[in-house]
Amino acid sequence: YLLCGHNLHKASRFTSKFTTFEHFYRFLIHFSPLLITLYITFFKKSTFPDVPNDAWYTGFVGWANKNKIVQGYDTGEFMPNLNVTREQMMVIVYNYAKYLGKTTDVIVRLNYDDKAEIHDWAEKAVGYCTARKLISPDENNNIRPTDPATRAEVAELLMNFVTKIMY
Repeated sequence: YLLCGHNLHKASRFTSKFTTFEHFYRFLIHFSPLLITLYITFFKKSTFPDVPNDAWYTGFVGWANKNKIVQGYDTGEFMPNLNVTREQMMVIVYNYAKYLGKTTDVIVRLNYDDKAEIHDWAEKAVGYCTARKLISPDENNNIRPTDPATRAEVAELLMNFVTKIMY
Protein backbone atom coordinates (compact mmCIF):
# COMPACT_ATOMS: atom_id res chain seq x y z
CA TYR A 1 0.00 0.00 0.00
CA LEU A 2 2.67 2.50 0.98
CA LEU A 3 4.95 1.53 -1.86
CA CYS A 4 2.25 2.38 -4.41
CA GLY A 5 2.48 5.95 -3.22
CA HIS A 6 -0.77 6.15 -1.30
CA ASN A 7 -0.65 8.84 1.36
CA LEU A 8 2.59 10.16 -0.11
CA HIS A 9 3.18 13.43 -1.89
CA LYS A 10 1.20 13.51 -5.16
CA ALA A 11 4.29 14.24 -7.24
CA SER A 12 5.74 10.87 -6.32
CA ARG A 13 2.53 8.89 -6.47
CA PHE A 14 3.51 6.69 -9.38
CA THR A 15 7.27 7.06 -9.52
CA SER A 16 9.78 4.40 -8.60
CA LYS A 17 12.13 6.67 -6.65
CA PHE A 18 11.88 8.35 -3.29
CA THR A 19 12.48 11.78 -4.65
CA THR A 20 13.27 13.57 -1.40
CA PHE A 21 14.22 13.07 2.23
CA GLU A 22 10.64 14.08 3.00
CA HIS A 23 9.23 11.10 1.12
CA PHE A 24 11.71 8.71 2.74
CA TYR A 25 10.82 9.94 6.24
CA ARG A 26 7.12 9.78 5.49
CA PHE A 27 7.64 6.10 4.63
CA LEU A 28 9.68 5.52 7.79
CA ILE A 29 7.11 7.01 10.13
CA HIS A 30 4.58 4.41 9.09
CA PHE A 31 6.89 1.89 10.74
CA SER A 32 7.08 3.65 14.07
CA PRO A 33 3.99 4.85 15.95
CA LEU A 34 6.38 6.04 18.66
CA LEU A 35 7.64 8.71 16.28
CA ILE A 36 4.12 10.04 15.83
CA THR A 37 3.73 10.36 19.59
CA LEU A 38 7.07 12.11 19.85
CA TYR A 39 6.17 14.46 17.03
CA ILE A 40 2.95 15.52 18.70
CA THR A 41 4.60 15.92 22.10
CA PHE A 42 8.07 17.31 21.33
CA PHE A 43 10.23 18.83 18.63
CA LYS A 44 7.83 21.34 17.15
CA LYS A 45 10.60 23.85 16.56
CA SER A 46 12.99 23.23 13.72
CA THR A 47 16.65 22.52 14.40
CA PHE A 48 17.58 23.44 10.81
CA PRO A 49 17.07 26.80 9.06
CA ASP A 50 15.59 25.11 5.96
CA VAL A 51 13.03 23.01 7.87
CA PRO A 52 9.98 25.21 8.52
CA ASN A 53 8.45 25.04 12.00
CA ASP A 54 5.05 24.31 10.47
CA ALA A 55 6.16 21.51 8.10
CA TRP A 56 4.56 18.13 8.76
CA TYR A 57 8.03 16.54 9.11
CA THR A 58 9.63 19.12 11.45
CA GLY A 59 9.10 17.02 14.57
CA PHE A 60 10.42 13.88 12.94
CA VAL A 61 13.57 15.57 11.68
CA GLY A 62 14.12 17.17 15.11
CA TRP A 63 13.71 13.84 16.90
CA ALA A 64 15.98 12.00 14.47
CA ASN A 65 18.61 14.74 14.67
CA LYS A 66 18.54 14.86 18.47
CA ASN A 67 19.00 11.08 18.58
CA LYS A 68 21.87 11.14 16.06
CA ILE A 69 19.96 9.24 13.42
CA VAL A 70 20.17 12.05 10.86
CA GLN A 71 22.47 15.02 10.56
CA GLY A 72 22.47 18.11 8.46
CA TYR A 73 24.98 19.10 5.85
CA ASP A 74 28.18 21.04 6.56
CA THR A 75 26.24 24.20 5.72
CA GLY A 76 24.02 23.62 8.77
CA GLU A 77 21.02 22.88 6.58
CA PHE A 78 19.02 19.67 6.38
CA MET A 79 17.99 20.03 2.72
CA PRO A 80 14.72 18.04 2.99
CA ASN A 81 14.00 18.27 -0.74
CA LEU A 82 17.19 16.59 -1.94
CA ASN A 83 17.15 13.03 -3.22
CA VAL A 84 18.10 10.36 -0.70
CA THR A 85 21.08 8.35 -1.91
CA ARG A 86 21.56 4.68 -1.22
CA GLU A 87 24.45 5.37 1.14
CA GLN A 88 22.47 8.04 3.02
CA MET A 89 19.62 5.57 3.42
CA MET A 90 22.05 2.99 4.82
CA VAL A 91 23.54 5.57 7.22
CA ILE A 92 20.06 6.39 8.55
CA VAL A 93 19.26 2.71 9.13
CA TYR A 94 22.68 2.10 10.69
CA ASN A 95 22.24 5.06 13.05
CA TYR A 96 18.74 3.89 13.94
CA ALA A 97 20.14 0.45 14.79
CA LYS A 98 22.67 2.13 17.10
CA TYR A 99 19.86 4.16 18.67
CA LEU A 100 17.95 0.93 19.34
CA GLY A 101 21.04 -0.54 21.01
CA LYS A 102 21.60 -3.16 18.33
CA THR A 103 25.11 -4.40 17.70
CA THR A 104 26.61 -2.42 14.87
CA ASP A 105 30.25 -3.39 15.26
CA VAL A 106 30.84 -5.27 12.05
CA ILE A 107 34.20 -5.51 10.35
CA VAL A 108 33.56 -5.85 6.67
CA ARG A 109 35.81 -5.59 3.72
CA LEU A 110 33.93 -3.68 1.08
CA ASN A 111 34.58 -5.64 -2.11
CA TYR A 112 32.27 -3.82 -4.46
CA ASP A 113 33.45 -2.73 -7.87
CA ASP A 114 32.37 0.83 -7.07
CA LYS A 115 33.71 0.92 -3.50
CA ALA A 116 35.77 4.05 -4.29
CA GLU A 117 32.46 5.94 -4.62
CA ILE A 118 31.45 5.19 -1.01
CA HIS A 119 32.06 8.28 1.11
CA ASP A 120 34.18 7.84 4.25
CA TRP A 121 31.24 8.85 6.47
CA ALA A 122 29.14 6.03 4.99
CA GLU A 123 31.64 3.14 4.99
CA LYS A 124 30.60 1.63 8.34
CA ALA A 125 26.92 1.91 7.46
CA VAL A 126 27.39 0.32 4.04
CA GLY A 127 29.44 -2.44 5.63
CA TYR A 128 26.80 -3.00 8.30
CA CYS A 129 23.86 -3.06 5.92
CA THR A 130 25.54 -5.37 3.42
CA ALA A 131 27.05 -7.70 6.04
CA ARG A 132 23.63 -8.10 7.66
CA LYS A 133 22.14 -8.64 4.20
CA LEU A 134 19.80 -5.70 4.57
CA ILE A 135 20.60 -4.50 1.06
CA SER A 136 22.34 -6.18 -1.85
CA PRO A 137 24.72 -5.10 -4.58
CA ASP A 138 23.42 -5.15 -8.13
CA GLU A 139 24.15 -7.87 -10.69
CA ASN A 140 27.48 -6.16 -11.54
CA ASN A 141 28.65 -6.18 -7.89
CA ASN A 142 28.06 -2.45 -7.50
CA ILE A 143 26.47 -0.95 -4.40
CA ARG A 144 25.75 2.34 -6.25
CA PRO A 145 26.18 4.49 -3.11
CA THR A 146 25.44 7.85 -4.72
CA ASP A 147 22.44 6.75 -6.77
CA PRO A 148 18.99 7.84 -5.58
CA ALA A 149 17.27 5.12 -3.59
CA THR A 150 14.32 3.56 -5.37
CA ARG A 151 11.12 2.71 -3.56
CA ALA A 152 11.91 -0.98 -4.03
CA GLU A 153 15.34 -0.54 -2.43
CA VAL A 154 13.83 1.29 0.53
CA ALA A 155 11.27 -1.50 0.93
CA GLU A 156 14.02 -4.14 0.78
CA LEU A 157 16.17 -2.36 3.35
CA LEU A 158 13.34 -1.65 5.78
CA MET A 159 11.74 -5.09 5.55
CA ASN A 160 15.10 -6.76 6.10
CA PHE A 161 15.90 -4.40 8.98
CA VAL A 162 12.59 -5.15 10.68
CA THR A 163 12.80 -8.92 10.19
CA LYS A 164 16.55 -9.47 10.70
CA ILE A 165 17.53 -6.78 13.21
CA MET A 166 14.52 -5.60 15.16
CA TYR A 167 12.93 -8.99 15.82
